[in-house]
Amino acid sequence: MNCYHDHNRYSNQTFLRSATSRKELRMKTHLLLSLIAMLALGQATLSAFEQPAVYQLKSKDHLLIMGDSTTARGIPVAGFVPLIDQAQREQLPDLGAKVTGLGYDMSTSRDLIVHYMPMVDRLLQAPNPPTVVAIFIGLNNSGQKEAGVAPYTEDLRTLHKLLTDRKLGVIYCTPSAFMGDNRMKSYAEAARKVATELKCPLIDVQTAWVEHVQANFKDGKFPTGTNPTCDGCHFSQMGQNLTAATIIQGLGLKPVWQKYQLRAGIGGGGRGKIAVTPDLPFYPPGTVVTMKVTTEASDTLQGWTLDTHPDIVATDAEYTMTMSKHHAITAIIRRKN
Repeated sequence: MNCYHDHNRYSNQTFLRSATSRKELRMKTHLLLSLIAMLALGQATLSAFEQPAVYQLKSKDHLLIMGDSTTARGIPVAGFVPLIDQAQREQLPDLGAKVTGLGYDMSTSRDLIVHYMPMVDRLLQAPNPPTVVAIFIGLNNSGQKEAGVAPYTEDLRTLHKLLTDRKLGVIYCTPSAFMGDNRMKSYAEAARKVATELKCPLIDVQTAWVEHVQANFKDGKFPTGTNPTCDGCHFSQMGQNLTAATIIQGLGLKPVWQKYQLRAGIGGGGRGKIAVTPDLPFYPPGTVVTMKVTTEASDTLQGWTLDTHPDIVATDAEYTMTMSKHHAITAIIRRKN
């Protein structure tokens, strides 16, 4: 499946009444907000990791996230990039900041230097140019295994110089993780080392991912809706939500949204169109959304998948769902020979 196209009681009163001091009250309120936020993401078991705030968005800031295919696939609706942007706009409506992404398949840290920096230069000449860049790279470097860690580390240093020479702020993000493979551990440690060395803020996406997997992967499988990848690497909708939540916390914001995003698309190699009713950029909680697919005459609908997981959830041409979190819905259409 092409992931790019593939678009749950705390009593507040009881909880807060137990606080016996102002410090306890602050701590418990913070925990409550974290629980609510994570439940909104649909996690079956909460990760113990909480990313500390490392950067505060400023007036008119433009945060550009540079990465590989995981970033490229995180740019469309309901991807982690627009989820971050929506959260900061909802929580800081008068700031005038924005978050965008730049990513291509198979990119490495060297590609960011050779191919991405010229694009950054062009963006710097455009209206509302980037002011701070988050470097979110490393998955493709890991093909060299341990031998790739040293050049990756040096590339991170080089990127810092290139960006700061252009008066841009720099944030390092540790790369996410391959499911069932520990090779990314050394690359995440390299990013932490460079961030400490250069006194740069670091958002530890990998630790958030690892602790999410440890909390949810039981008896050799993930409960429905908790696998952060759709193929062992690229992000499922859970992965998009988890990555967005981690980076949002790194920006000193809460991983909560007033409304939800929905991405509807075609997968499976066939041809068709999807009509979404109502068709909105953001959906208030509880909105009932109906999607109806029309296929080309020679093609057949196999069914619908939800949140970039492979299981078919419905086979009729029309599918209805209630928005309670961000979703990606995909109509799987097969071509007839």
